[in-house]
Amino acid sequence: MTFTPLLAQKPSEQELFENGDGIVRLENDFRNKYGPDQRLINGKRYYNQHLWSTGHKFLGEDKYQPGELMIDKHKFNNLQLKYDIYNQQVLLLHGKEGVGYNEIIINSLKLNEFQLGDKVFEKCYFPETDTLLLQVYKGKQITFLYHWWKELIPKIRGQYNVSEFSLPKRKCFVLLPSGVYEFSNARSFAKIFPEHRSELLKFMRDKDIRLKKASYNQILELHQFCNQILDQSFASQ
Repeated sequence: MTFTPLLAQKPSEQELFENGDGIVRLENDFRNKYGPDQRLINGKRYYNQHLWSTGHKFLGEDKYQPGELMIDKHKFNNLQLKYDIYNQQVLLLHGKEGVGYNEIIINSLKLNEFQLGDKVFEKCYFPETDTLLLQVYKGKQITFLYHWWKELIPKIRGQYNVSEFSLPKRKCFVLLPSGVYEFSNARSFAKIFPEHRSELLKFMRDKDIRLKKASYNQILELHQFCNQILDQSFASQ
């Protein structure tokens, strides 16, 4: 199966400020917190270019969450992070919100992976696509991959042109040794595993898992079940 390109790239806010006065190197601030290690310092200050738009551009709530970053294969933990899925970039809070804080755009070229709460994301490469940040559910036999994004929708209200962010959108994939396969509902998912189609459909029906709206815990439960039945299949061969 061919892995279809997911999304056209949009200019990020980091790129918009690439040559402007908005760039602020935060080396002194980070040196105080992290010492001489410069790997986390390679960021730009974040400026919100959509102050007049309704909604927000982040995955989950518009607030910082506990997280970790892997930059140049070096882990930084005990951080406060947001994931901007409109621009596909990660923000780091330095300081405390409302009291002399900075919001930093992490350098995407150096970012390997990150964790936001209990969700893990990795930078992934596939043929026919750009580099993507994907939510990853890793397992012994199979891995689920989720790509999240939002769109900015123009609106006209009276004499004013305004815009609003869409609800989060996602594309779902299964990574197997034979390739990457997209799914959108129970039927397309079960079709990927023809030998286990009936038991997968029954499991999703019994657990009331509707893949278009499935929660994090439901996807995790389905992932664990898939790895379990595939393990049993390999053991019996």
